[in-house]
Amino acid sequence: MLTVHIPETCRGEIEYVLGVVFTEWLGVPFRVVVGAYEGIEIEREGAVLSLDASFFRGAAGAWLEDASMPVFPLGSLELTDVPAEIVRRLRERVPEQPGVIPVLYGEPRVVIPGAGDDGGEQGGRRVRCDVDIFGSIFFMLSRYEEVVVPDRDEHDRFPATASVALKAGFLERPIVNEYVELLWAMLSYLWPGLQRRKREFRMLVSHDVDVPFEDAFRPPYWALRRTAGDVFKRRDPVAAVEQLRRWNRVRKGHLAEDRNNTFDFIMSESEKRGLTSAFYFIPKGSSDQIIRYDVDHPILQDLLKRISERGHEIGYHASYETFQDEDMTVQEVEYLRGALEKAKIQQEVKGGRQHYLRWQTPNTFRNWEAASMTYETTLGFADHAGFRCGTCWEFPVYDVVKRRDLKLVERPLVAMECSITSARYRGLGYGEWAYSVFAALKERCRLYSGDFALLWHNNELVADEQRQFYLSTLDSQ
Repeated sequence: MLTVHIPETCRGEIEYVLGVVFTEWLGVPFRVVVGAYEGIEIEREGAVLSLDASFFRGAAGAWLEDASMPVFPLGSLELTDVPAEIVRRLRERVPEQPGVIPVLYGEPRVVIPGAGDDGGEQGGRRVRCDVDIFGSIFFMLSRYEEVVVPDRDEHDRFPATASVALKAGFLERPIVNEYVELLWAMLSYLWPGLQRRKREFRMLVSHDVDVPFEDAFRPPYWALRRTAGDVFKRRDPVAAVEQLRRWNRVRKGHLAEDRNNTFDFIMSESEKRGLTSAFYFIPKGSSDQIIRYDVDHPILQDLLKRISERGHEIGYHASYETFQDEDMTVQEVEYLRGALEKAKIQQEVKGGRQHYLRWQTPNTFRNWEAASMTYETTLGFADHAGFRCGTCWEFPVYDVVKRRDLKLVERPLVAMECSITSARYRGLGYGEWAYSVFAALKERCRLYSGDFALLWHNNELVADEQRQFYLSTLDSQ
């Protein structure tokens, strides 16, 4: 067992991040000794790994203040400057580990005191790492900066443009995973027999159901207005006739003809690939929706039963106003659970995502825990795909205001389709450039045996071009 000596300052935060790294991720037993230490020391059988703890030292007297934020320009740890034996172990596990690692806190230096350039045995009983690995991981996982930095967009979201990750150019890299692999390389150098938990790459495909059906809940005046638009504005009478015909057929019960009814397509394609799709439903509508729906409606009840019978997940899509409202969150979750009970669906509502990715750290974490949810998967940026939490591994969350662990697990969202394809965000469309972004993010998740959490709305799979692009993303290697 490893013994980890930690300072008295920020004890709760340090113990939290040690638990995530060693217990949740690596599966390595450890015990904590608290004392008057400047940094963090990991010790076993006389060998010692000394690590910087400058984030925790600085934040102790400036918690959630600007003074505790990373200072630009960030330092960079060049692997060419790291002892060769440690780099060798790092490359054995992650051959494509980037050669330069950004340093959020501490100094870009790893040394084996008394060792030669090759890290020979004369210095092999001690390693000193001046990169604050644990402080940097805590900073990223807890979304500490989102409480400190006031920037918000038109939906009251913390934008990627305000994040340290985008400003420093590493948002599309899982920097936390890079830190963990560096840590493991040093641990395995000191204790070659140390074993870690095995992980496997997973593709987690989910679908926010904002508009389950385009025509089923539209009133007659909408169909007439749309038809008039096709004729007089878009000069497309053929489309007008088709639109009116489809609306009439759907209203008579032929739901398969509704353009947004892509659920069977989604489930079939997931099943072909051995995937389970998760469908997140807004229980009673949202204040921003043009078309509201209710999961208690017979049409939705039938859809929920079909999803469950095929072995896919039903989850919660929190409505627009809930991200700051615990009571509303709890009520909506209970309503969804009641709808499943009414439909005699033997499936527990365990997780889901906020509508519009609206999020407030740590209040929204608390809301989901209060609703007895197991996991949530909102934390990706709407305006730029990537690793908002710095990792592609799920983890238990932390409340940086009340300074306590929470039971909720975060499954970080890596990519939402419209973040990359839509004109209101990156605007890459459905061409090769957009495909390369999805494929690169997926490959980075695979590199660290992580989770590629992909969000694709059911109403963004209407056109053949969208469907083919989606399938290409699922199949990218």
